[in-house]
Amino acid sequence: MLGPANVPKVLVGLKSDLRDDFEKRGQTCVSNAEGKRMKDEYNFSAYIECSAKTRENLTTVFFRAVQVHETMKKIREGQHSDDVLGKDDIKPLNRPSRCDKCTIF
Repeated sequence: MLGPANVPKVLVGLKSDLRDDFEKRGQTCVSNAEGKRMKDEYNFSAYIECSAKTRENLTTVFFRAVQVHETMKKIREGQHSDDVLGKDDIKPLNRPSRCDKCTIF
């Protein structure tokens, strides 16, 4: 387990702009599918890839972290419904009811 058990976490794949360069040189990197598998394996709430160089998905990372936090807050408050979850890769956690923080890795 990474981080406190009662805090929803977002797994972020960095430097996604380098994927093509690595593949051209025959080097391996974490694929999108592997990132999603790791999200499920380590019980992260979401997985997003981003690049600071190209600015791809930078704001999405922070918006998704806030969305995960707000979703967990609504679930704790008993307002859970299918509509609250929004994105299909955000899942409720079977964790203690107290989680006031959101961790970004």
